[in-house]
Amino acid sequence: MNRSVLLLLATTFLSPGGVADVVSRGPWSGAITHESAVVVGKLDGPAQNVWLELSPQADFAAAQTFAPNTPAADQAPEIARIELRGLKPDTVYYYRFCSAGNAMDEDDHRSTGTFRTFPIPGSVASFKFAFSSCGRTGSTHAVYRQIKAQQPRVFLTIGDLHYEDIERDHREAFRSAYDSVLGSNSQRELYRSVPIVYTWDDHDFGPNGSDRHSPSRLASLAIYREYVPHYPLEAPEPDGPIAQAFTLGRARFIVLDCRSARDAAGQPDDADKTMLGSWQKAWLQRELLAANRKFPLIFIVSSVSWVSDETSQRDNWGRFATERAELSNWMVDQGITGVCFLSGDAHMLAADDGRNNNYARNGGPNFPALQAAPLDRSGSIKGGPWSVAPVLPEPGEGQFGLVEVDDRGDKIHVLFRGLNQEGEEKLRLEFSVAGE
Repeated sequence: MNRSVLLLLATTFLSPGGVADVVSRGPWSGAITHESAVVVGKLDGPAQNVWLELSPQADFAAAQTFAPNTPAADQAPEIARIELRGLKPDTVYYYRFCSAGNAMDEDDHRSTGTFRTFPIPGSVASFKFAFSSCGRTGSTHAVYRQIKAQQPRVFLTIGDLHYEDIERDHREAFRSAYDSVLGSNSQRELYRSVPIVYTWDDHDFGPNGSDRHSPSRLASLAIYREYVPHYPLEAPEPDGPIAQAFTLGRARFIVLDCRSARDAAGQPDDADKTMLGSWQKAWLQRELLAANRKFPLIFIVSSVSWVSDETSQRDNWGRFATERAELSNWMVDQGITGVCFLSGDAHMLAADDGRNNNYARNGGPNFPALQAAPLDRSGSIKGGPWSVAPVLPEPGEGQFGLVEVDDRGDKIHVLFRGLNQEGEEKLRLEFSVAGE
């Protein structure tokens, strides 16, 4: 085994004479770069004879084999986490868990998945990605199969992966919630085929309307780190926000955690009130400065909508208008360009071309905002006004956003379409940014 090429971090559960069924939940992949990836799976039982095979060929010819390492003391022993390094850029890989005594059946895909590495950062590359939020716990809605059918490079699920509303500091409750999500056949098929980027909102972080005071905060943070295939988390403390960032082609994605450091929504809206917390706000500004003019397109990913009236009492950035104005003024002063804001939470599709995003002292920053949800919930209106009017789901309908990034070198064209489970277009917005 070449440990300099791939580092496998997995867990073992020892039982005399036992042999593992391959996986009970997952596998799912994430943290994709041009040379690395993360795969996570929950094993069915004893795992001392379990390994991972990885190959650029669907028949696993010339596959590399990797054995598990010892788990951390506070982690569930049945969660296998694999960090893959030294991969080739823009290459499709197939992976599967195997175990002694369980020969792989050619038709058994329960423990098999695939992902495609990203192009070299900064290279001219066109791609598409999907995003949405708000799916019932363990939902089997057809919308997940439609997302898979669109073949996005990555699926950003930006809040309410489940609706367990956990109100206690209990790790097993969060493990059980993830088990329920990955127990859905339609979701499992999606996550085995499309890498995930996941940040939470309230119902999957803690109880409804939760913030940094949530009694389940520490358990939520711990099990996210254990169970989710995520990019490196930038916070210096283990209980810090799950803020993370990645690059796809000439686009930089900055993924915010809008719950674990947030003040209570009802707190007076002054300079002390924060959605992000002091560390995450400074990190966001560092990320924007580093990305500005290096990457023509910058996506800021937030679970809640940016475009919103500050008099609104709904859950969005309007209730943190002072901090939003501070960030808007800073972006205008620093000349930050090429930004597009993605959000979920509100159970609707909507978009703004930037005309309503004018929270800085002299107007601006006027970047577009795209809103996509819900995966399978009933409709609700939050945020706005929007230049493209909100579209609520019809009864039984699921919604998501599909973003096509067409990098033409001198210009990057972005097409946002709001789709349902049948692939029917419900809404669209197009814009371009300078590529050079």
